[in-house]
Amino acid sequence: MACRNLPPGTFGWPFLGETVEFIRAKSEGCADKFVKDRVERYGSTVFRTSLFGEPMAFLCGPAGNKFLFSNEGKKVAHWFPAPLRWMLEGSFIFMCGDEARVRKKLLTASFFNTESLMKCVPIMDEITRGYLKTHWEGKEEVQVCTSIKRYPFEVPCRLFMSIVEPELISRLLFQFNIFIKGLAGFPLNIPGTQFHRGMRAVNIIKRELRVVLRQRRAELARKVTYPTQDILSYLLVNADESGKFITEADIISEMLTLLFAGHDTSSSTISLLIKYLSGSPESMRKFFRVGWLSSAQLSF
Repeated sequence: MACRNLPPGTFGWPFLGETVEFIRAKSEGCADKFVKDRVERYGSTVFRTSLFGEPMAFLCGPAGNKFLFSNEGKKVAHWFPAPLRWMLEGSFIFMCGDEARVRKKLLTASFFNTESLMKCVPIMDEITRGYLKTHWEGKEEVQVCTSIKRYPFEVPCRLFMSIVEPELISRLLFQFNIFIKGLAGFPLNIPGTQFHRGMRAVNIIKRELRVVLRQRRAELARKVTYPTQDILSYLLVNADESGKFITEADIISEMLTLLFAGHDTSSSTISLLIKYLSGSPESMRKFFRVGWLSSAQLSF
């Protein structure tokens, strides 16, 4: 591509690009400053840069969002940074065309339908009530952002893999948090780097899930559980429309992908909900009237 066709900006240092500036802004809690500074500097809501070893363009504002979301599969294709591609290798989110369609169809047929989702409601209600009773009830003050992190991790563990052991969930969550931090690290897989720690955490999670998978396979063989119990069981006994079974490694990658997909988005949404709820005394009184919690001071 000729340089005149590129948006304004710079690719920065070779290989490093502008990663250092981005990480610095993020560590200071103002990652958006990285974007705002460049929009102001170049006088454009579209600019080029290079982060984590990959050249890219930022499209900002309503027009940029509209362009991206209305042209996926047409003028733009979905893309994920290298750290995520390496850590979740084998996941359907990196597939294209018929391969992606077949895998998504298998996953959605197993769980994401009306009947299956209706069965999730009482389970989620049970988990929610238990979580609030254990972590919030009776507390004079609740650190919402900190305490809420476990909840959106425990729910998919239970729904997708029927993992109920608190110790196992705690071990998985500990490594999962290291994995999340590794995604923001420069993709150098050498000891001491954040990315290396993230890769190591992913391998530990996969080992734990492999044990769960093989135990489930044995239970299915003994018919002490059933194929529609959860997504894990379904994928172990059902082939896709071409008659091909997903490999053990790919099933584990899909489970990790599902944990990843809903974690930060759910915890952020719940935290913001509680934040705005705490700013409305009348709504808060109605909330406590339900009887789940006694009144407490909520901190963020």
